[in-house]
Amino acid sequence: MINNYLERQIKENFPYQPTPEQEIAVKSLSEFLLSPRSEVVFMLRGYAGTGKTSLVGALVRTLDKLQQKSVLLAPTGRAAKVFSAYAGHPAFTIHKKIYRQQSFSNELSNFSVNDNLTTHTLYIVDEFRQIFDCIRCGACLDVCPAFALVGGHVYGSKVYTGGIGTLLTHFLVSEERAEQIQRICLQCGRCKEVCGGGLQIPEMIMKLREKSVEEHPNAIKKFALDAVSDRKLFHSMLRIASVAQG
Repeated sequence: MINNYLERQIKENFPYQPTPEQEIAVKSLSEFLLSPRSEVVFMLRGYAGTGKTSLVGALVRTLDKLQQKSVLLAPTGRAAKVFSAYAGHPAFTIHKKIYRQQSFSNELSNFSVNDNLTTHTLYIVDEFRQIFDCIRCGACLDVCPAFALVGGHVYGSKVYTGGIGTLLTHFLVSEERAEQIQRICLQCGRCKEVCGGGLQIPEMIMKLREKSVEEHPNAIKKFALDAVSDRKLFHSMLRIASVAQG
């Protein structure tokens, strides 16, 4: 009974007639919100144009109407502004909510984890919206060492190549195809340094890798992911490989 009521409320705030797939998403969201478990995560996934943003907006408006608390988070300030505009609700950057600055300084050591004072609150995190802020300048392509080694044919002809192409392939072409491309990323961070849009490209690629490992457990892949995540270990392995080749 309560599930049906919540579903109706979300649909009333949804600006379109829901498709069968969106009906399933609404039902799943309702079950998630009414789950008795306190520590549970719901992951909403789909290609561009499938209605994810509109659905999240409908969910936020429903929660506001029912006087339930929600917090919207995004990786960058620009992404947070777009998220807020679509949802009609304030949005913040992830680091602003999670960390606090102990003193005014450029030192990273002056940041600490902030206290979470919220209760009975739904946190909605939009991890990948920033990829659509890509200005297609090609800077990430120019500095990518993996691209220089393997060439553009690896990415195919349907999407933009370079660091951002790895992400666009996942969301616009095929997750399976994107997994193959993600493997050649060295996590060197050069694309992040030169990105004109300020996109956190290496971090987003790493998140996709982590999700892939979670969904398809594999000991070798997990070791590779751990090695790439640990910069010191990764560079040590590269030096060993270089010596072995020499």
